[in-house]
Amino acid sequence: MTMPGLPKQPAALRMNVDENGMLSLYFKGEIGCLIQLYLII
Repeated sequence: MTMPGLPKQPAALRMNVDENGMLSLYFKGEIGCLIQLYLII
């Protein structure tokens, strides 16, 4: 899955779903910047 604005080869990708049904996406880029996105399902 490719999304615009995101690095093509992320160093690390983690997906977690919490109790409330929130999807947490963790993208760690080459520069070491951590971007956290919340998507409501």
